[in-house]
Amino acid sequence: MFGVPLYKYRTVTSTNDVALRLAREGAPEGTLVLADEQTEGRGRWGRSWHSPEGKGIWASLILRSEGGDLSSWTALAIARALREVAGVEAEVKFPNDVVVGGRKLAGVLVERSGGAYIVGFGVNLLQRKEDFPPELREVATSLYLETGKDWDAGDLLQEILERIEEVYRRLRGSSRGGHRELRSSLRGVP
Repeated sequence: MFGVPLYKYRTVTSTNDVALRLAREGAPEGTLVLADEQTEGRGRWGRSWHSPEGKGIWASLILRSEGGDLSSWTALAIARALREVAGVEAEVKFPNDVVVGGRKLAGVLVERSGGAYIVGFGVNLLQRKEDFPPELREVATSLYLETGKDWDAGDLLQEILERIEEVYRRLRGSSRGGHRELRSSLRGVP
């Protein structure tokens, strides 16, 4: 079951940093690291990920086997959860972003350590426009900005984890046809 065990922190540099350490120490597949705030959250190419306290879901999941392009599959799972739960038109912007109306709502970063894959993801939930740094205000969005509603991070996280686990299990047990079916889903997120 993804999300068990759970390591929850108020503030960390990055949930991926904590998950990488736990993976090296032998944490099992499905271990989840969750933080209220990341002071050095990061994305691809070393870009920073703005992750202020109490404004989003900042999490990392430890997986023990590769399931294809984990960044894209995780982005697909997050987009599906956001579409189903919040009713937003979330789409995957290849390879690892979830966008609504061309603005980034969520992102995924996968890092490898030995036999573990650390799947970090951030979902902007409660930010108002002024909560974003000036350089992000026109390119980022939050679930609040898209719906006008405050969202419970715990409920949404549970939905996201269920979707990630569903996609991951399908990938691990699927034939090439299953991979093709999931890959075609990346073109618009049904």
